[in-house]
Amino acid sequence: MKWNSEKKFRLAEFMSAWGKEMNQNYSQYDPTHNVDFYGLSLPFSVLNDNTAWKAAINNQPIDLRWSETGEGERDYLLVDVYSDFGTKNTFENHVYFFVLYTGRPLVLYTGQNQGNTNHYLHLKETENNELKNAFARIVG
Repeated sequence: MKWNSEKKFRLAEFMSAWGKEMNQNYSQYDPTHNVDFYGLSLPFSVLNDNTAWKAAINNQPIDLRWSETGEGERDYLLVDVYSDFGTKNTFENHVYFFVLYTGRPLVLYTGQNQGNTNHYLHLKETENNELKNAFARIVG
C-alpha cells in the first residue's frame, strides 16, 4: 500500500510546520470536504467525470482519480489536497494536489484565479523542493 492513514498524518504534520515556515496556514481537503476555490469545489470538481471541469497539465486534460491507498488503474491518483484558500482571501492562494503518478510521488500546484473556455484547472509540478522531497519521503 503506497498511502495510508499514517502517511496522511505525517503529511498533515509536515504541512502544518511548513505552512508556518512559509507564513501560510494550510487545511486538508478531500472529495467529501472541498475547498471553495473561486467557486470551484476542489478536489471534487476535477475528479473522474464529476463536472465539465478537468484537471490539466501543460494544457492537456488528465484523468485524475481519488485513491485512499495510492493504488488504482489510472496514472494520476490523488491521495491528498491542501490549500491556504480558507485562511486568506487574496489572489495569491495555493492549492496543492498530492498525487501518485504511475506510482511515483508528485506534488501538483495551482494558483489559477479565473476560468477559461476549456474549463481546465491548470496544474503544474511545484517548484518547492522542500515540499516535493517531504512528500517523496512520506510516500517512501
